[in-house]
Amino acid sequence: MPSALKQKLQHSQDPILEFGASTVFIGRNGGKFPYGNSVLVQGSEESIVIDPSKSFKSHIGELPEIDRIILSHCHQDHVAGVHLFPDATCHAHENEVYAIQSMDGICELHGVVADERTEFESNVLEHFSFSPRPDTIGYKDGDIFDLGGGVTIEVVFTPGHTHGHSCLLVRGEHRKDDLLFLADIELSGFGPYYGGVNSSLEQFDQSLDLVRSMDIPWFCTFHHLGVLDKEAFLKRSAQYQGMIGYRENKLRDYMSTPRTIDQAVEHRIIYRKTDVGPSNDRSEHWMLTQHVDRMLKAEQLKEVEPGLYQAC
Repeated sequence: MPSALKQKLQHSQDPILEFGASTVFIGRNGGKFPYGNSVLVQGSEESIVIDPSKSFKSHIGELPEIDRIILSHCHQDHVAGVHLFPDATCHAHENEVYAIQSMDGICELHGVVADERTEFESNVLEHFSFSPRPDTIGYKDGDIFDLGGGVTIEVVFTPGHTHGHSCLLVRGEHRKDDLLFLADIELSGFGPYYGGVNSSLEQFDQSLDLVRSMDIPWFCTFHHLGVLDKEAFLKRSAQYQGMIGYRENKLRDYMSTPRTIDQAVEHRIIYRKTDVGPSNDRSEHWMLTQHVDRMLKAEQLKEVEPGLYQAC
């Protein structure tokens, strides 16, 4: 980190971590939703912010001129600071460019149904300062942003959480400082979330295999944990990915007696019974539907009657 920036940031209330060209700004409340951990990457020619979060506003007067914003995906908490950089070029995965370009787009990405739209729009405007960027440019897997001075950011496409979700690999002059921004591969105790209308259990599982195979010294989540070294990442990510099998075991046990997916949703396999509401019901239903499909293919479940499933 340049000494001038370091001096400006030294009185920050939230932790700020340095990894060569990367400066990780830990979000308020440890990056817990609705906040998150953002990354500033500085090369000799450009400065880029990855996923400017809701709490990033507190640093705006301390930052260098920002040339570009790169969004890992376009959920509301990841785009909450986009409005802070109206002159910076904005980038999102080509599958999700539409979601930052308009209110209709972000509603579509979140699967907002008609009777919830007014409340959702109010929420993203008031609490996440949503500012449409119709000029957003799409990126794709393997694209590389060259910031100058040997600093690059490479797109690692990791769909599953959303259909455009991507990790960003920051490389600099020294290998020991390379950092993979994991975005919403957040390694939380809850486990992977693939309950959105454009989420995929199979793709999420494959994306976890991919990032776990990468030989990178540092890994950074958008929520909760922040930065982990490789050993800690491998341990935590194994537990995180293991939640997929844990959920299937719970579902198999519940369906030892023939049950429908609707019954399983009401019983709650993934969420807690206290996590109520139409949105959670829809998410639970879609996640369990994907598990049922996967377990049918693996012959762990059988359909004894249309829509009625039992463990094999």
